[in-house]
Amino acid sequence: MKRCIDRIGGHSTVATLIGLMVLSLLGAGCSSSSGDAGDSVVLVMVDTLRADHLGCYGYDRDTSPNLDRLAASGVLFENFYSVAPWTNPAIATLFTGRYPRAVFPPLPHKKAIGVPLPSQLSTLAEQLREGGLRTVALVDHPGINQALQFDQGFEQWRSLFQEGGFDTWTVTDADFVLTRFRDSLDELGRERFFLYLHLVYPHRPYVPPPPYDTLFGPSSRETGRSRRLEMINAYDGEVRYTDELIGRIAEALDERRLTQSTWLLVTSDHGEGFWEHHQAEHGNSFFNELTKIPLIVVPPKAEGVAGLRISSPASLIDLMPTILSLGGLQPPPELEGRDLRTSWTEPDEFETARWLFIASPHSKDVEAAAVVHGDLKYIDRLPWRRPRPALFDLAQDPAEKRNLAGRSSRTTEMHRRLQAHLKDSDEQRSGLLREDEVELDPEVLERLRALGYLQ
Repeated sequence: MKRCIDRIGGHSTVATLIGLMVLSLLGAGCSSSSGDAGDSVVLVMVDTLRADHLGCYGYDRDTSPNLDRLAASGVLFENFYSVAPWTNPAIATLFTGRYPRAVFPPLPHKKAIGVPLPSQLSTLAEQLREGGLRTVALVDHPGINQALQFDQGFEQWRSLFQEGGFDTWTVTDADFVLTRFRDSLDELGRERFFLYLHLVYPHRPYVPPPPYDTLFGPSSRETGRSRRLEMINAYDGEVRYTDELIGRIAEALDERRLTQSTWLLVTSDHGEGFWEHHQAEHGNSFFNELTKIPLIVVPPKAEGVAGLRISSPASLIDLMPTILSLGGLQPPPELEGRDLRTSWTEPDEFETARWLFIASPHSKDVEAAAVVHGDLKYIDRLPWRRPRPALFDLAQDPAEKRNLAGRSSRTTEMHRRLQAHLKDSDEQRSGLLREDEVELDPEVLERLRALGYLQ
């Protein structure tokens, strides 16, 4: 596997490392722009955004000019993974620093969407608030709500899909979201803060507004296999619509001179399938179209870091310790993730191959899990035909078409590691108090139905 760090634009790894060493020597002993207290953090969660549909990840359509510019001015993680193929367990990991099965029990889908985040876990927002940061959440996803206790630790929680009075989630206008974002920045002023913005597009149904609905060709909100190209056109239109909003979010930070003291992170909870492996949408497999997601980190300008690409694998499990560290807090030692800033401050140590896990209390009604180690990825069950294990060499087979499970000596080791992880996760979860499932509000259920959760 190549070195874990490289420059956008063709500069060599050696040049990058030399540059970083010079910066380190010149700035030795210097803290970030906000001093030892840490900085502010804006985390934009773009629901259902697969990495390979962005230009900065090699896509040949112009879906992401603003994200591409942000990547060129910050740090892009080339091999960043979700921890689950659907939203609730992915956000649970983001907020708790635990893998999904260490938070939620295996349940059928209709029950799983009503399981609350355990109140006894100390969440990311709770720890940041205790550390002196203001905590604000602007959420447009109906499944991530206060009834399910995802608001733990947030001083302010705003459900955008409800505040806007829209008939359905699909018409939550970008201008409305931007206005709420700007209002929050103005209310926060110069205080240190963590602002979590969860956008629901480009989630199905893919209904981008004009002119994005025909920007890449004829589109349709229908999702059958025969509509594959129209699905992709509509999805890409939604990605471009979202990209325009993110560009304006970055402008809002710049207009308020917050870019000197604020980290901007853009990522996703999971990707989306378009029949690459006999499945569409998400929640139904563990292939990379669902599990490989973007992560773009734009540091405060005083950090002096821009145009880096990190190739060593990382995952959502790393975001809690990273955000705590950026906010000036010491991450609890029991967290399994790493502070991603070490990927450029201590690249040799960060490059050490890790075991990264992708599992869910369920995936639709299919029990499955996966593990990534370097260039290898192992899935313990495939969700169609007769369940069987699969091993892929992602360096040689990025599309995951050639199953090496029956031919590679690494299969047994990968299987053993994955089973040990699942057992450990179940043991961690056994220490939590069991919380009753929540009966969701009819409006929330209707919006979840529109998203395809209750088919």
